[in-house]
Amino acid sequence: MSTFVGRLDLPHEGLRHYVNALNSDWAGQNSKPRAPVVWSMDYGLSDITWLMAEAITGKLWQEFVADEDLKRRVR
Repeated sequence: MSTFVGRLDLPHEGLRHYVNALNSDWAGQNSKPRAPVVWSMDYGLSDITWLMAEAITGKLWQEFVADEDLKRRVR
């Protein structure tokens, strides 16, 4: 089982916890691979966030919607 995350802007203590979790291969942490979360910022056409939402998050969302294991869980 794997857990992936995008860019994080954490305070020092939060970053320390995150790095410790990475180093321990997320020992003791529960994840639900059949319940992924997809989100992105979108500040409109004049901002790069729009393009990233379309090019990356949009494609991920399409894959999840088409996945038979996730079909009834997508909302």
